[in-house]
Amino acid sequence: MNTTIENIYKDHQVKPYISPDRDIETWLLNPKPVPKRNMELLEDSLLAGDIILLWRINFRTFTTET
Repeated sequence: MNTTIENIYKDHQVKPYISPDRDIETWLLNPKPVPKRNMELLEDSLLAGDIILLWRINFRTFTTET
């Protein structure tokens, strides 16, 4: 199973954290990988995706409601 996840993220500079609680088999049926551009390290060692997430939280365009 890890081989498949490794293949999905093989071109990413930094691989995203995957919770051990995640149901990998179900996720792999319709994977939605983290975009490569969100996992690129910037000059200050932050990830672009972290900055995007903080920006969305600041403008209240990101919630945990489903």
